Amino acid sequence: MNPARRIEIWALFLTPQPLRTVAIDPETTVGDLCLIINAALGLAPSPPGRFENEDRIIEAMEVLDQLALPLIFADENASYEPSVGEWKILLTKGPYVEPEQKLPALLRCSGPDLVSEIGSPRGTVQIMNNVLNILSGRPVSADAAARIAEIFPNYSIDQVESRLTDCFAPQIIQRLAELSSTDLTHALDADLPAPFANPSPFELEPEPLSLTDAIPELAPDFELPRLNPGQRLEIGKRLAEILSLVREYDKLTASGYFKPDLVNQLLDIMPFEKLYRVPRPREIDNFPIEVIHGLLNVTGLIRETSTKIELTEKGEEVIAIPSLGAGIVAETLPLMESGDEFLPILFMLVKIIRGDKDIRRYLEDMLYQGWVANRAVLVIFGGMDDDTSEANDLGKALLGETIAHYRAFFSEEPGNPYNFGHEK
Repeated sequence: MNPARRIEIWALFLTPQPLRTVAIDPETTVGDLCLIINAALGLAPSPPGRFENEDRIIEAMEVLDQLALPLIFADENASYEPSVGEWKILLTKGPYVEPEQKLPALLRCSGPDLVSEIGSPRGTVQIMNNVLNILSGRPVSADAAARIAEIFPNYSIDQVESRLTDCFAPQIIQRLAELSSTDLTHALDADLPAPFANPSPFELEPEPLSLTDAIPELAPDFELPRLNPGQRLEIGKRLAEILSLVREYDKLTASGYFKPDLVNQLLDIMPFEKLYRVPRPREIDNFPIEVIHGLLNVTGLIRETSTKIELTEKGEEVIAIPSLGAGIVAETLPLMESGDEFLPILFMLVKIIRGDKDIRRYLEDMLYQGWVANRAVLVIFGGMDDDTSEANDLGKALLGETIAHYRAFFSEEPGNPYNFGHEK
C-alpha cells in the first residue's frame, strides 16, 4: 500500500465532463502536479501554468520545487490554467487513500481526453458541431472538413466522435505510469475497448435522410408533451425569482458581467453540484450564470447600461404574473451561437423528449456549446437533474412546447428544411 492523497481533476465547460480521480504522493511538488494534470487529461507536455485558490494566484514556474498540497489547496478547491491553450481545470482535494498501484495512480475516470491541437472548450465546441452536422447528413464547409482531417488524420467520422466523447482508461493509466519511478503493473479488465484499431477513410458526404422520416416529432399532427398549468407556474416562479435577484443586485462589473454578490445569490438557488463552485464567484467562471445572463438579454427581460441592469416592462410583468415566464423560456430555446446549429440542436431536444437509449452518445457525449447551454436551462428550471442526461416530465413538456413552437417553420419551407433564419 502507498499512502496517498486523492485529488479530482475536472476540465470545465465540456460535456461529458472529463474527470480524473488520481492518487498522488503527499510529497508531490508543484512542478510534478502540473505534469500529473497534463498526463491525466491527455494534454501534450507544456511549461507549467498558473494555479488559483481563494487566497491568491500562483505562478507554478516560481514555486516548482515547493510541496503542492499545502501551497495550492488553501481550501478544498483550486483551479489550474495550463500555459498552452485556454483550458480551465478545477482541482478538488479529497481524503487520504492507500492504493495498490504505484503513484500517481488513476482511481476513477470518465469523459474524454482533451485535444491539445484544438486548444480550448470553444474550439472543441466548433469541431463537435461540425462532426454532428456530418453525422446527421448535413454539409460542412471545406475549411471545417480540412480542420477535422488535420487534427484527426486517418480517422473515420465515427472515430472522431468516439475520440471526443469516450474515455480510454488504459491510456490514462499508461501516461501516469510513465511519471512514476517504475512501470505500473496494475491494469484494468481486458475487455475494455481499444481505441480505433482499424481507422478507415474520412467520409464527408453521407446521403441526407428525409427530415420528416428522421424526426416525426416535427410533423404538425405529432402529439408532443405539453406544459400543464402547474408546470407553467413552477417554471415561471423560478424565472421570477431570478429576475427579483437581478433587480435587487443591479450592478455590473466594468466588463459587463454580473457582480460577485449577484453570482453568489444566483448560485444559491441553482440546483447545480459543486462543479461550478470555483474559488472566486465570477460570472465568467460559472457557466450556468453566463447562460442565465444571456437568456435574460435574449428574451428582452432586462436592459443594461455600462454599469447597471434594469428590468424591462416584460421582466416586471413576469414577476407580477409568473405563469407567463414558461412560454418565454420555451420560445427562447434552443440556445445556439448561429442558425447553422438550429437543426442539430432541435434534434437533440427531440431525443431528450424521446428518452432515447443512445442519449448519452448523442447528447452527453456531444462536446459542443449548444448541448451544455440548453442542458443548463433545463436544470435551472427543474426539467433535469444535474447528474443525468434524462429530462423529467416537466423538462419533456417544456421541450415539447419548444418543438411545437418551431415546427411550423418546417411546413413553410418545403424546398429547404434547413433555411430557418433562426439566430439568437
